[in-house]
Amino acid sequence: MATELEELLGFLTAPSPPVKKAAVDIVRGLTGSEDGLHSLSNYASSVLPSLSRLLADDKEVSEPAAEALVNLSQNAGLAAKMVEMGMIKIAMDLLYKPGSSITRLLVMLLVNITQLNDGVSSSLQVLLSCPMTY
Repeated sequence: MATELEELLGFLTAPSPPVKKAAVDIVRGLTGSEDGLHSLSNYASSVLPSLSRLLADDKEVSEPAAEALVNLSQNAGLAAKMVEMGMIKIAMDLLYKPGSSITRLLVMLLVNITQLNDGVSSSLQVLLSCPMTY
């Protein structure tokens, strides 16, 4: 039987925008406390990919998802998992997307992730793989 937190995380992928927004708002709220961070870190393999997919959604969903990821990335273990899953490339791709409404949050996320040596290496790899345009 699924726990309440597992059910909540399942709603992050709901097809209904209001349900998805409510779920991401609750997750963002959980990231504001030590207990919530600890609970979410136990489900990092599902919460991090779900939140990262929501970054490309509309502002009502992408902004709280980005805020949650910024809060989660302050934990070194979770930041390392973000690096492993390619969060730097995801964030950088979204930064270059015209009209992104979460630029400030994406930069904050990258700052937190690149506190780790692996984060720096990953960001350099992403930058070096980008075509140069002059």
